[in-house]
Amino acid sequence: MKTPKWPPCSTGWRANARPGCGATGWTRPNCWGALFAPEDGCLDPGHLAAALHADAKRLGVTVHSGKVGRVTTAAGRVTSLVVGRSRIPVEQVVIAAGVWSSKIGGLPRPLPVEPVRGQLVATAWPGGVPAAIVFHGEGYLLPRGNEAILGSTMERVGFNARTTAAGVSQIRRATARLCPGLSALPAHRAWAGLRPVTPDARPIIGADPDVGGLWYATGHGRNGILLAAITGEIMGDLLATGRTDVDIGQLAVGRFTTGA
Repeated sequence: MKTPKWPPCSTGWRANARPGCGATGWTRPNCWGALFAPEDGCLDPGHLAAALHADAKRLGVTVHSGKVGRVTTAAGRVTSLVVGRSRIPVEQVVIAAGVWSSKIGGLPRPLPVEPVRGQLVATAWPGGVPAAIVFHGEGYLLPRGNEAILGSTMERVGFNARTTAAGVSQIRRATARLCPGLSALPAHRAWAGLRPVTPDARPIIGADPDVGGLWYATGHGRNGILLAAITGEIMGDLLATGRTDVDIGQLAVGRFTTGA
């Protein structure tokens, strides 16, 4: 018997002895197997951000709303933030503004973080199909409430966060290959976000080498929500003790100017 070639097909189900991946609703004629990752999970980024904001306020954090215009420094240290018309004295600053990080004035170096648009589509979750996080190639879907979230594109279009018919069609085609039942479901809505991407696709995490009290946690690309917890843990350790047990040497901001 000729051994079949195994195309990549990560649908959340174990390899099958015949084409189709062997799970109701996920059948693909050319799918011979899949990687099952039982510890995979998903969450709603908006709900997470709201919960963190509420928790921070509960713990006594003062939240200033407004656009950060610039960081001010003196004698090699950060001294304040200009937010709107206000100047807020600070001892530590973490640049974590995503695609807008490079727009903050007063930084000691340019930040090579550029926006890459990612479009998404929401439909109902297809009936009779078990909920799962499913990924293959450039297409994925995941459950959120009663909906299926379908993604995504990677488009270098500057700060344009509008959706396009071409982008939505691309997503629908890719995800219909993963779950044919999706093709008959109308879209509830479509939206787009801007991912902060660096030239080497790695985030920028750690201290500025020239300005004391200035830290970076940006450039996470499409993995921001996935790396949020570990990034927060690293930054908490750095701000509290000046060190972390995680090796972040290859994520230093100086790598773009010194080859570090």
